[in-house]
Amino acid sequence: EFFRIPVDERDCIEVVVDRDQSNGMMSQSVSSDHLQLYSESVLTEDGMCYFTLNNKTYDGGVMDSSLIPGGYGIYSFRFGEPGTYSASGVDLDSLEMSHSLDEQITILHLSLNKEQTKLLLFTQEEEEYFLSVIDRATMELSQKLALGSLGWGEICEYDDFIVIVGEKVTLIAVTEDGSYDFKFSVSIEESECQTLMKLTTEASMDYDGEYLIAANWFMGQESHWMETCDFYLLICGPEGLAYYGVYRN
Repeated sequence: EFFRIPVDERDCIEVVVDRDQSNGMMSQSVSSDHLQLYSESVLTEDGMCYFTLNNKTYDGGVMDSSLIPGGYGIYSFRFGEPGTYSASGVDLDSLEMSHSLDEQITILHLSLNKEQTKLLLFTQEEEEYFLSVIDRATMELSQKLALGSLGWGEICEYDDFIVIVGEKVTLIAVTEDGSYDFKFSVSIEESECQTLMKLTTEASMDYDGEYLIAANWFMGQESHWMETCDFYLLICGPEGLAYYGVYRN
């Protein structure tokens, strides 16, 4: 009864079931031609779940959240025993809207800092991208960091820095006081696009305060895009690509 969402007259869900000759189910799919409903969530060691919903429709509209208690935002509830991550014992009575969000933003990713004291919410607002830092103790916004028009992609999170790999390579550093500092967002030259595609969460990365260093298995046309024992090393900083090398084994 908490998430009461009015059904728009344009909402339509298509369910497709394929069956074989013996009438057994071969495959199934469910699709919507209007609402893009999906969630982003995190679990904490002290038994809290925080989540939010994408509220956008395929035609650029916004889901009606007027009947949800507290409106649109980040919701939370308690579960299990602290420190166990057990999904048992979900406390539905604790479900509430904990932090209000602007309905016009687009949700991209929700995560936690290393200490699990802050929620990290990545969003898109028109053509700009942002990182919003929310203090778990108060559920108030403590920092909103503008990231520019980086082009969203994969996110790689480490204890003291965050890398977003999309149209650009974007690096956000964690400062000594626990705040977040936008360091750079640079494009890799077109000739390195194949390498950039491999700079994902699978890569090993480090940041020395100036340069991002990344290494991973190399896949090239000569290996038919299969992993080999070869690897690449990529270094980039505020000025762009500083070094790139492929090491053959």
